Amino acid sequence: MSIQLANQHRDYSFEMLRALSTAVLKNTGSRYNTALGTFDSSKGDFRKVNVSAGSSGKSYIIYTKVEDRLKKWCSEVNEKRNGLLKSGDIYGKYLFTFESHLDLLTIHPWVDGNGRTARLVMNQLQIELGLIPAKILKEDKAEYIDALLKAREGHDPRVFSSFMMASHIRNLQAEIREFKKSQEVSDEIIIS
Repeated sequence: MSIQLANQHRDYSFEMLRALSTAVLKNTGSRYNTALGTFDSSKGDFRKVNVSAGSSGKSYIIYTKVEDRLKKWCSEVNEKRNGLLKSGDIYGKYLFTFESHLDLLTIHPWVDGNGRTARLVMNQLQIELGLIPAKILKEDKAEYIDALLKAREGHDPRVFSSFMMASHIRNLQAEIREFKKSQEVSDEIIIS
């Protein structure tokens, strides 16, 4: 679904974000009954509770501001993405996707699955912009979370973007090395 959306160049909207979150949480999401109302994370509903991050206890924006912040996020992402679609600035495109990811995580619209959905959105933007999607390997997850926290606490997206760019370059270099090794094996088989 995400690749289809990328190929269609559809604008980001609440409906699209809900659909992407639903795809992430369809099997693990839950229905929540709170004093503030009922919402279902398996259906991509935005949270109706306040949430905080892990052991540090840093709070995300109050739930009543989520939709306004998301509306602004969608507008900014759509405008920047449309400008970058025809650009040859690969570095700028990657920075945009990394910062969009960070911004969506900072809004934290869902009670669960924010990281997975933000990474899906980042990859969808990268595909749409003709980039190779970035990935976070298991062994890099602690450093990924640390970069997110430092960027958020210091209000400096460059911290996160720098980590993501370095991680992406390392991953691409490792994939190139593996590809070259596979070619050497193929050459040996053909020669034999």
